[in-house]
Amino acid sequence: MEAGPVRWITVDRPGLGLSSPNPDRTVGDFANDVVCLVDHLGVERFATLGWSMGGPYAAACASFLPDRVRGFGLLAPAPVGLDQAGGAERMGKAWAWQLARDDPWQMADIYTRLGLEARCNPALAVELFSAGLSEAELAVMLRSEVQAEFVDMFVEATRQGAVGLVDDLRVEMRPWGFDPSAITRPGFLWQGDDDSFVIPEMAKEWGQTVPGLEVTMRAGDGHLFPFSRTGDILDALELFS
Repeated sequence: MEAGPVRWITVDRPGLGLSSPNPDRTVGDFANDVVCLVDHLGVERFATLGWSMGGPYAAACASFLPDRVRGFGLLAPAPVGLDQAGGAERMGKAWAWQLARDDPWQMADIYTRLGLEARCNPALAVELFSAGLSEAELAVMLRSEVQAEFVDMFVEATRQGAVGLVDDLRVEMRPWGFDPSAITRPGFLWQGDDDSFVIPEMAKEWGQTVPGLEVTMRAGDGHLFPFSRTGDILDALELFS
């Protein structure tokens, strides 16, 4: 099945790209930003999709905007319960979350260095990012087009510096400002079983929390599977139209 025409709109979270910083926000506050955007664009109803740390934001829109969100998709999302004790340790790359929580300036320094390498020495930036990837993730990252997209993405994410990226981690480790168990819109979650960023078992908790959420474990996929599954993702979103 081939996906029909899709109007794909991507949004920078606060502090990333050219989006204004808002370190004191909650994840749920992002729904207000989305309302302003879709009203400006004249979009009445839509589906939301979130990958990795974007997952909770997509869920927030489904929670706060049930009359406008047709459905939502979560791709290897950050897990529920990050605001609880030991939340950072629930992530595959726990060290980054721990540093953002306990020593944010050190984490900002790491992101700053990676952003500089992305600008000045893209090949080294890819090499540094690739360290510790799973076998499935490394297979995706070895593709030249994915490397180019990663470099562009990281350059854009650090356009205002690295503090916005650290704030993004810290926001997800605070209460989200909405109750995932109260979501009423249909949704799906895809999680690879070779993911080094999100512990695969965390997907089950989303399924146990959000009523009716369809959880699919993808054998042989890592955290970077969206680079290879765009057509499948669009097909899944088309079901909400």
